[in-house]
Amino acid sequence: MKNTKFNVMGLGLSFAIYSGLCMLILSLLGIAGYAESAIKVMESFHIWFSISFVGIIAGILEAGIFGFVSGIIIAFLYNKFVK
Repeated sequence: MKNTKFNVMGLGLSFAIYSGLCMLILSLLGIAGYAESAIKVMESFHIWFSISFVGIIAGILEAGIFGFVSGIIIAFLYNKFVK
């Protein structure tokens, strides 16, 4: 197999988008009254997340930043060590 490498920014952006969408879906489920235990977990892990308009936007941005950084780290480590 040919030596392939990840696009670092591409993987970071895809992780950021996926994380933000997951936070949005979880927030919508929380507003509808579902996933109450998952909402409590997200409120404990994410500093600015809450079930309010501002809290949801802040949670989406925070999850996107965490996803972006995670994607960059994973791509960098993969490109560095996997041959």
